[in-house]
Amino acid sequence: MSNRSSQIVILYEDTQQESFIRRFLKKAHGIPSALLRVSKNPSGKGSGEQFVRSRYPNELKALRQRQHHANTTLIVAIDADTSDTAQIRKTLNTACSDAGIEPVIDKDNVALVIPKRNIETWITWLNGQQVDETTAYLKLPNESACQPAVEKLYDLCTQSAPPPGFPDSLTKACIEYRKVKTGFST
Repeated sequence: MSNRSSQIVILYEDTQQESFIRRFLKKAHGIPSALLRVSKNPSGKGSGEQFVRSRYPNELKALRQRQHHANTTLIVAIDADTSDTAQIRKTLNTACSDAGIEPVIDKDNVALVIPKRNIETWITWLNGQQVDETTAYLKLPNESACQPAVEKLYDLCTQSAPPPGFPDSLTKACIEYRKVKTGFST
Protein backbone atom coordinates (compact mmCIF):
# COMPACT_ATOMS: atom_id res chain seq x y z
CA MET A 1 0.00 0.00 0.00
CA SER A 2 1.23 3.50 -0.87
CA ASN A 3 2.05 6.05 1.82
CA ARG A 4 -0.37 8.49 0.18
CA SER A 5 -3.70 8.77 1.94
CA SER A 6 -6.68 8.05 -0.24
CA GLN A 7 -8.90 9.81 2.28
CA ILE A 8 -8.38 12.25 5.11
CA VAL A 9 -11.18 12.64 7.62
CA ILE A 10 -11.35 15.83 9.66
CA LEU A 11 -13.47 15.69 12.81
CA TYR A 12 -13.73 19.15 14.34
CA GLU A 13 -15.65 21.50 16.63
CA ASP A 14 -15.99 24.65 14.53
CA THR A 15 -15.47 26.10 11.07
CA GLN A 16 -12.31 28.02 12.06
CA GLN A 17 -10.63 24.71 12.95
CA GLU A 18 -11.76 23.21 9.65
CA SER A 19 -10.49 26.17 7.62
CA PHE A 20 -7.16 26.16 9.46
CA ILE A 21 -6.60 22.42 8.95
CA ARG A 22 -7.71 22.45 5.29
CA ARG A 23 -5.36 25.32 4.55
CA PHE A 24 -2.49 23.66 6.43
CA LEU A 25 -2.92 20.41 4.48
CA LYS A 26 -3.00 22.30 1.20
CA LYS A 27 0.11 24.32 2.11
CA ALA A 28 2.07 21.38 3.50
CA HIS A 29 1.16 18.76 0.93
CA GLY A 30 -1.09 20.15 -1.79
CA ILE A 31 -3.94 17.98 -0.51
CA PRO A 32 -6.96 18.49 -2.77
CA SER A 33 -10.41 18.95 -1.24
CA ALA A 34 -11.52 15.74 -2.95
CA LEU A 35 -9.39 13.74 -0.48
CA LEU A 36 -11.02 15.39 2.53
CA ARG A 37 -14.15 14.23 4.29
CA VAL A 38 -15.34 16.45 7.08
CA SER A 39 -17.38 15.44 10.08
CA LYS A 40 -18.83 18.60 11.52
CA ASN A 41 -21.20 19.55 14.26
CA PRO A 42 -24.52 20.60 12.73
CA SER A 43 -24.72 24.36 13.28
CA GLY A 44 -26.51 25.31 16.46
CA LYS A 45 -26.95 21.68 17.54
CA GLY A 46 -25.19 21.69 20.90
CA SER A 47 -21.61 21.64 22.08
CA GLY A 48 -18.85 21.22 19.50
CA GLU A 49 -16.70 19.47 22.12
CA GLN A 50 -19.49 17.00 22.87
CA PHE A 51 -19.99 16.35 19.16
CA VAL A 52 -16.29 15.54 18.63
CA ARG A 53 -16.12 13.39 21.76
CA SER A 54 -19.22 11.37 20.77
CA ARG A 55 -18.19 10.93 17.08
CA TYR A 56 -14.55 10.10 17.76
CA PRO A 57 -14.99 6.38 18.62
CA ASN A 58 -17.02 5.80 15.44
CA GLU A 59 -14.51 7.64 13.26
CA LEU A 60 -11.63 5.69 14.83
CA LYS A 61 -13.45 2.41 14.21
CA ALA A 62 -14.15 3.41 10.58
CA LEU A 63 -10.50 4.36 10.09
CA ARG A 64 -9.34 0.96 11.30
CA GLN A 65 -11.79 -0.84 9.03
CA ARG A 66 -10.80 1.24 6.01
CA GLN A 67 -7.04 0.87 6.68
CA HIS A 68 -7.18 -2.73 5.47
CA HIS A 69 -7.76 -1.61 1.90
CA ALA A 70 -6.92 2.12 1.71
CA ASN A 71 -4.57 4.39 3.62
CA THR A 72 -6.75 6.76 5.62
CA THR A 73 -5.88 9.56 8.01
CA LEU A 74 -8.07 10.91 10.81
CA ILE A 75 -7.45 14.42 12.09
CA VAL A 76 -9.34 15.32 15.25
CA ALA A 77 -9.53 18.97 16.30
CA ILE A 78 -10.91 19.71 19.73
CA ASP A 79 -10.25 22.73 21.93
CA ALA A 80 -8.73 22.15 25.34
CA ASP A 81 -10.54 25.25 26.64
CA THR A 82 -9.68 25.42 30.37
CA SER A 83 -8.49 21.79 30.61
CA ASP A 84 -5.02 20.63 29.63
CA THR A 85 -4.28 18.69 26.47
CA ALA A 86 -3.52 15.49 28.41
CA GLN A 87 -6.97 15.63 30.00
CA ILE A 88 -8.62 16.01 26.58
CA ARG A 89 -6.69 12.97 25.27
CA LYS A 90 -7.84 11.02 28.33
CA THR A 91 -11.44 12.12 27.71
CA LEU A 92 -11.23 10.91 24.10
CA ASN A 93 -9.75 7.58 25.23
CA THR A 94 -12.55 7.20 27.78
CA ALA A 95 -15.14 7.89 25.06
CA CYS A 96 -13.60 5.03 23.05
CA SER A 97 -13.54 2.66 26.03
CA ASP A 98 -17.16 3.52 26.85
CA ALA A 99 -18.10 2.66 23.24
CA GLY A 100 -16.20 -0.64 23.34
CA ILE A 101 -13.48 0.64 20.98
CA GLU A 102 -9.79 0.30 21.76
CA PRO A 103 -8.34 3.81 22.28
CA VAL A 104 -5.94 5.15 19.68
CA ILE A 105 -2.63 3.30 19.39
CA ASP A 106 0.65 4.23 17.70
CA LYS A 107 -0.11 2.38 14.47
CA ASP A 108 -3.35 4.30 13.94
CA ASN A 109 -2.94 7.11 11.40
CA VAL A 110 -4.52 9.68 13.73
CA ALA A 111 -3.51 13.24 14.57
CA LEU A 112 -5.04 14.85 17.64
CA VAL A 113 -4.99 18.63 17.23
CA ILE A 114 -5.81 20.15 20.61
CA PRO A 115 -5.47 23.93 20.78
CA LYS A 116 -5.29 25.39 24.26
CA ARG A 117 -7.41 27.50 24.89
CA ASN A 118 -8.72 27.44 21.33
CA ILE A 119 -7.60 27.75 17.71
CA GLU A 120 -7.73 31.54 18.00
CA THR A 121 -4.92 31.33 20.59
CA TRP A 122 -2.69 29.71 17.97
CA ILE A 123 -3.70 32.13 15.23
CA THR A 124 -3.05 35.13 17.50
CA TRP A 125 0.45 33.83 18.39
CA LEU A 126 1.28 32.90 14.79
CA ASN A 127 0.27 36.40 13.74
CA GLY A 128 3.00 37.81 16.02
CA GLN A 129 1.23 38.62 19.26
CA GLN A 130 2.12 37.30 22.70
CA VAL A 131 -0.43 34.88 24.13
CA ASP A 132 -1.11 32.73 27.11
CA GLU A 133 -3.11 29.55 26.84
CA THR A 134 -5.79 30.62 29.31
CA THR A 135 -7.14 33.77 27.64
CA ALA A 136 -9.93 33.51 25.07
CA TYR A 137 -8.76 35.47 22.00
CA LEU A 138 -11.05 37.13 19.47
CA LYS A 139 -12.44 35.23 16.52
CA LEU A 140 -11.30 36.32 13.07
CA PRO A 141 -13.65 38.38 10.89
CA ASN A 142 -13.83 35.37 8.55
CA GLU A 143 -12.32 31.88 8.61
CA SER A 144 -10.06 32.47 5.59
CA ALA A 145 -8.18 35.22 7.48
CA CYS A 146 -6.14 32.44 9.12
CA GLN A 147 -3.99 31.94 5.98
CA PRO A 148 -0.97 33.99 7.20
CA ALA A 149 -0.98 31.97 10.46
CA VAL A 150 -1.10 28.72 8.46
CA GLU A 151 1.91 29.83 6.39
CA LYS A 152 3.91 30.57 9.54
CA LEU A 153 2.88 27.30 11.22
CA TYR A 154 4.01 25.30 8.21
CA ASP A 155 7.43 26.97 8.38
CA LEU A 156 7.69 26.38 12.14
CA CYS A 157 6.53 22.75 12.04
CA THR A 158 9.24 21.90 9.54
CA GLN A 159 11.97 23.20 11.86
CA SER A 160 13.75 20.82 14.22
CA ALA A 161 12.95 22.80 17.39
CA PRO A 162 10.17 25.24 18.26
CA PRO A 163 11.08 28.91 18.67
CA PRO A 164 10.97 30.66 22.06
CA GLY A 165 7.46 31.36 23.28
CA PHE A 166 5.88 28.71 21.06
CA PRO A 167 2.64 27.67 22.80
CA ASP A 168 2.94 24.19 24.31
CA SER A 169 -0.23 22.90 22.66
CA LEU A 170 1.07 24.08 19.27
CA THR A 171 4.34 22.20 19.85
CA LYS A 172 2.27 19.07 20.48
CA ALA A 173 0.27 19.68 17.28
CA CYS A 174 3.52 19.83 15.25
CA ILE A 175 4.52 16.48 16.77
CA GLU A 176 1.13 15.04 15.78
CA TYR A 177 1.60 16.41 12.26
CA ARG A 178 4.98 14.69 11.96
CA LYS A 179 3.56 11.43 13.32
CA VAL A 180 1.15 11.02 10.41
CA LYS A 181 3.08 13.04 7.87
CA THR A 182 3.83 10.03 5.65
CA GLY A 183 0.11 9.54 5.29
CA PHE A 184 -0.08 12.99 3.69
CA SER A 185 2.79 12.63 1.22
CA THR A 186 2.04 13.63 -2.34
